[in-house]
Formats: sequence, C-alpha cells, structure tokens
Amino acid sequence: MLTLTSRKIVFYCLVGYLLLISSTAHACSCANGPISNDAKNFNAILLIEVLNESFDFPYLSESDSEWIKKHPEEERKLKRQNVTVSVKKLWKGKRTKTLKYSATDYGTCEMFLEVGKQYLFYGGQKDDQIGTSICSRTAILKNKEVEMSFLDRAVRGDSPEKLQEYLLEIVMSDKEERIRIQALSLLKEEWNFLKHLLDMTKSAKAERTRKHATNLLPKGWREEKFYKLVKEAWERVSKDPDPEIRKESIPLMRLLNLPKEEENHWLHTYLKDDSARVRSAATSGLKRFIRIEKKKEETLSLLKKVITHEKEIPPPEDPKDREAQRYMIQGTLFTMIGYSNDEKAKPWMFPYILKDLSSEFPQVQKFALYNLGRYKTLSNEQKKQVVTALRMAFKSSKSKYSDLDSKTGDPRSKRLQMDMLQEIISALIKYGGPKEIERLLPDILNFLGTEDLIIKLSALNTLSSFKVVEDHQKREIRSVVFSEIEKEKELAVTDPNRRELHRQLVQKMISFLIDQHNPKNIRQQVPESLLGFDFTEYLITYFYRKDVYDDIQPLTPEILLDFEDDYQQVSWQAYSNLQKLKPLEDDLLDQLEETLQRADSRSKPRIRKWINQLKKID
Repeated sequence: MLTLTSRKIVFYCLVGYLLLISSTAHACSCANGPISNDAKNFNAILLIEVLNESFDFPYLSESDSEWIKKHPEEERKLKRQNVTVSVKKLWKGKRTKTLKYSATDYGTCEMFLEVGKQYLFYGGQKDDQIGTSICSRTAILKNKEVEMSFLDRAVRGDSPEKLQEYLLEIVMSDKEERIRIQALSLLKEEWNFLKHLLDMTKSAKAERTRKHATNLLPKGWREEKFYKLVKEAWERVSKDPDPEIRKESIPLMRLLNLPKEEENHWLHTYLKDDSARVRSAATSGLKRFIRIEKKKEETLSLLKKVITHEKEIPPPEDPKDREAQRYMIQGTLFTMIGYSNDEKAKPWMFPYILKDLSSEFPQVQKFALYNLGRYKTLSNEQKKQVVTALRMAFKSSKSKYSDLDSKTGDPRSKRLQMDMLQEIISALIKYGGPKEIERLLPDILNFLGTEDLIIKLSALNTLSSFKVVEDHQKREIRSVVFSEIEKEKELAVTDPNRRELHRQLVQKMISFLIDQHNPKNIRQQVPESLLGFDFTEYLITYFYRKDVYDDIQPLTPEILLDFEDDYQQVSWQAYSNLQKLKPLEDDLLDQLEETLQRADSRSKPRIRKWINQLKKID
C-alpha cells in the first residue's frame, strides 16, 4: 500500500492550485455565475490548443514508486499531467506563444486536457503556467462561436445592457438554430443571475445579504430596463417559427413575475401550439399551480384534458416532437399520481402508461415503468397486458443492443441500452412471475458472457434478484458462473489495468453462488409437524452447510486470495463471502491466520478485526 496519504496529495495539489489561480473562483465550489462574471473574475481567458503531454509522480517516495510498478492500474490516480499548449487567441492574460499546464486526478478539482484538442480556457496564469478547475467554464471548442464573440465585447468593456442586447439580436436573427440557441442560453444565464440578485435585494432577511446582492448588481443597472428587455425578448421569442427557440419563451415569461392569473392565461395559450416541445414546456409550467391548494383540483382537471387532447393529435413526424409529446404525457401522469388522492383516478391513466412501456425512446420507457410501479395493485387482466407490452419492449431493446454490439458502438450507449433491458427484465419477472425466468434466462446468461465488465455486473445483479429458481435453472446458472469465474481469473492476470474490477466481479459471482443455497429450500421439504424440534433444525443446518461447502469448496482459494488483496473493495467482498460461510472450518481459519502473518503493518489491523469477527459464532 502507499505510504503517502490521500490527504497529503490533495493538500499539495490544492496549495499549488490556489497559489496559481488569482481569481475569485474557488476549488470545486461550482457555484458558477453568468459568462459576464467569468469575464471579470478569471485573469486568463484564452483559446488554446494542446500540443503534447507527459506524466510524472511528483508526490511519491521511492517505495511508493515501487508499489506503482506492481500496480500499474493505480497510475491514473496518482500521476500528474504536464502539457504544453499554444495560444490561438487571448482575451485576458499574458501574451505568449506557448504556456505550460499541469493537473492531477487524485481527489483534486483539476482537469486533464486532451492532446490535439482546442479549448476555450478560463483560469489563472502565473508567468508561463496556467491552471483551472473542473468547475470553470473551460471546455473543448465546440459550439462556442457566440461565447467567443461575447467575450470580445465583454473584455473591451461593453455595458451589461449592450451585451444583453447583442445576444438578443442574435436570438432574433435568421442565423442557424444552433447559433441562436447558444445566444439564448447565455442570455438566460445573464438574466437568471440578475433576477436572483434582484430578488435577494428585496426578500433576503439579513441586511448584509441585501447589501451584498445590491453591490453585485452591475454599475448603472436599472430594474425597469431589465424588465423591458426581458419582455421584449419574451414577446419576440414566443412568435419565433422555430419550436426549439419558441419553447424558451416560457422560462423567459417566468422572469417577468406576471400575476398568477395572467401567467396561467399564457400557459393555456402555449398549450395550443403546433409543436409538442412547446406544449411540453407549457405543461411543466402548469404543474407549478398544483402546489397551490386552491388551484389543485382545477389544475388536475386541466392536466387530464391536456393528456386527452394529446391522444387526439396524430403522432408528430419530427422525432424530437414525438419524444417530447410522450415524455410530457408520462411526466404529467407522474405529477398527477403524486398529487391525486383518488385511487379511482388511476384506471384512466393506465392505457397511456401501457403504450409507452414499448416506446421507441428509452427515457420515455423508464418514466412509464416508474409510473407503473406506483400502482399498488393491478387486476389479472392488467397484468397480462403489462407482460405483453414488456415482452415487446424486451424484444425491441434486445434488438437495439444487438445492433450496437455488432457495430461495436460506443460502450456508454451499450450500457444505457443494457440498463433499459435490466429494468424491463425486472418488471417482467415482477408482473409475469417465475415463468418469465425460464423465458429470459438464456438471454441473461448470454449477457453474462460479454466482454464488458459493467454489463457482466449488471447481468449478475439481475440474476441475484431472482427469488424463485428451479433446480435445473440453478444448475445452468452455476455452470455458466463457474465458467465465467475461470475466464475472469485468466483476464485478471493478462489485463492488470482492470484487475480491481475483475476481482470484484469474481467475488460477486462467488457471493451469488453462495446465496443460491437457501435453508428455506430444505425446510420446505420437511413435514410441518417436524419443524421446530432441535434435532430437525440441526439436520436442516447440517444439510444446508454441506450443500454450500460441496459447491463452494473449489472456490475457497479465490476467496482467500482476495481476502488479503490491496484493494479494500475486493478484500471486503471476500470477507463478506467468508461471513456467509460461518462457522468456518478449522483449516480455513488456519489459512486466514497465515494471511495475517503476511500482511503489512497498514493492513494488519483490518485483517485482524475481520478474522476475529469470522471466529465469532452468531
């Protein structure tokens, strides 16, 4: 184990960072303000390109370096990245062709940069060294045209009103959608921040807070000018032909502090919009009225009409509109189920939930599954309908996953699709009963055989959730799990960079095999008249323990190996498996004592404590 504590590493990293950065941004505060604030607060704002990188271990002793050689997978946690960047454009900072940047990734808030990429960089500068944190606005240069032109104006000293008018001009221009959305996003940042400060000057209880908020408002800032600009933007954006822009008029309207009745009137107007994206945003606005007790029943009734109206509208051709419509329906149902005290209200919602269980959009599917889970009881007929819909959903999701797998799509997409499959499987077993296990088991075991460790763990967790498994199914599962354990043991040797996850997986598989042996299974085979007698209970325990030991005995070397592992998560999982095997055989306890003798001074207290716990008989 390392002799250098994580506290020491973090201390050196933070001291270095705080000495370097002479801005008002604090490490990991992540309370970011608008871009106009960043333009003032950071003393280095640059467009940079990362030319090269090197790595070192500045905080390690010689013995630590030796440990790293044995555990190369730990490098990423302790190494420091040193890069050289070229300056493509400078807004603030010292003008120079190249600069140095360093960052560590061990409990600090710094960020690694990617070689060959360009970044819009916000941070601090000292001589030829720059630094930043993950909380800053620093990001790869993508969709940053408006932000860069805004900086041109902000740094040269344009007033807040001029900057906001400039952004509004872009929003209302005929430029492409992504440019207008960039401008609108920045404009909303500015206005939300100003509105927050304005509210604080009026409603904060402490005079010091009100004074502080007043001081933060821009010089020469006028409240009436602010509301005039927001109102102009709202009126113009609400008439925009692009629904992606038009839907943003609703959050702009909320900045105006309109009377509730007037706001309600405008939300009703938006509900008649041609685009589902705009109607969805309006529905979200309406939901706020449900919290007002006097408006609750009226709002619930209106939301029901909204959903009914959506049913009568043909499905939109635009996929974004189609997803927005279905997501709006499920989101509205979620709100209504939460606020409606009448169980009789749920039956009319059921068909909408049922339809979206097999939606083409995973997020809509998840919402529908969640809403379904809020029904306390379902009739047998409803359960049949749910199972039919879920089988269709499983078939569709499995096909999407197979397509991603055959195309070697990015791992994140595959894992998201696998998460969706796992949720569908759990729901199928919940509503379809044990017979669904028979149908799904081959697919789950197939997922267990994939090379992706995260997907393996997901499949194993699904197996572990099975409450009722037949003997022939247990044998099939056990055979596959044993095979996977042998495969993972080999991979743990050939792929040291992922050893920790491999070993965790092996221990989780062993844990699963132990859990498959349940005393209740033996108890169910004993006549009820014999239960409760000491001798009967002794026999049940004896046969249970014999069953477990016969199955797990070949794997005890794996448990012992990981019990003394340097990775605490791995060793704890091994300890947990030994806990399940209590009371332990004498030879096993002797082997554990040997591991204690081999342990280093830092690991000994933990191992001694665990062995003492394992010796205790509950």
